[in-house]
Amino acid sequence: MAVAVVLEPADAAASRGARPRATIAGYARARDLAAALTGAGVTEERHVGLWLGDEAGAAAGRLLAGTRRIDLEAQLGPLSGTLGVLQCAAGAAYLESHAAGNVLATAGGPRHDAAAALLMTP
Repeated sequence: MAVAVVLEPADAAASRGARPRATIAGYARARDLAAALTGAGVTEERHVGLWLGDEAGAAAGRLLAGTRRIDLEAQLGPLSGTLGVLQCAAGAAYLESHAAGNVLATAGGPRHDAAAALLMTP
């Protein structure tokens, strides 16, 4: 399996005629998922249509209640450092399909020293 994600400023992409697939709207690493979500700017007003994360993050409560969730490691096995790259690629594909809502990727949690959250928008 191979995957790649190109990150660049919007003006650089525009100058070379590239069409961005997604925008990083917020990112945070914090002591727990709730703090990471707040730091990344995840709110009820910023509808999340797809949550890429594991069961450990299920304590996000009503903020993400009813949100479609996919745990890539449950489907593909342990991904280690590849997890974030795969989450970004899957999130970009979701957004490109014109599905409703933003994409939230999370990692870490109670079994780790911290949690991270990344919010992607079209």
